Parts: sequence; C-alpha cells; structure tokens
Amino acid sequence: MRATYYVVDPSNVIGLYPDLLPRNFRDQLRYPSGVPELTTSEREKAMLALIEYLTQVSVVGGWSEEAQW
Repeated sequence: MRATYYVVDPSNVIGLYPDLLPRNFRDQLRYPSGVPELTTSEREKAMLALIEYLTQVSVVGGWSEEAQW
C-alpha cells in the first residue's frame, strides 16, 4: 500500500497557530472552516504535532511549489 502525500505550504500549517506568524501575513491565509480556538491542553498537543510536522518537512527535503511526491 502506498502512502499518499500532499504538498502543503508550511506557512499554511503554521498559520493555524495565531501567535506564530505576523498578523499581516496571517490575514492573507484562508482556511475552509477558519482557525479553531484551542484550550491550553489542546494547544500544547497541537504544538507538539507542529514540531513533528516541521521536522518531517525538513527531513523530506523541505517544501517547494515544485516538490514532487
């Protein structure tokens, strides 16, 4: 079974965390259902998931619009 990979701009993922990008940059990002409000506990778990995601993006070779998966 082959894994399915999606090329996603990391700034779109980071934008889900309101305090991590400048407001003028964040305001340009659009999400189908908006950015969820997280409790402190959910935010901690989400930050760990973000670290894992960014580590994987880095290990795979980084993101680019031309990336071929």
